Amino acid sequence: MAFSALAIVLVITQYLIFVLLTARARVRYSIKAPATVGHPVFERTYRVQMNTLELLIIVVPGIWLTGLFVDPYWLSPLLGVLFAVARLIYCVTYIRNPTSRGFGVAMSFLVAGLFIVCSAYGAIAEILYSLNH
Repeated sequence: MAFSALAIVLVITQYLIFVLLTARARVRYSIKAPATVGHPVFERTYRVQMNTLELLIIVVPGIWLTGLFVDPYWLSPLLGVLFAVARLIYCVTYIRNPTSRGFGVAMSFLVAGLFIVCSAYGAIAEILYSLNH
């Protein structure tokens, strides 16, 4: 599970970086808290942070459950890294030009969906195995 744990550390560290990017944009564009609107670049940076947060509720347990029930050495960490790559692509493209964010969004949702499928599959397989033994 150590590799899965490292994947979780990766995605939450990336999220912390997105928080810091938002804070930097808040200062750069003079957006006083608690405002979340103002300069378009700040708004896009803030949306990257919040949209990533919305997916972490699926991805962090997904990394853990996929590692626990399916594969803690390759599949779970690999999907975690793919999610981080997808969010990086999303971050760069959305802040630069929101209309170009599609690939990062699609890849993020694909990985999140795979975590749901893998977690459910692994848990159901574990239940069925325990019922038969």
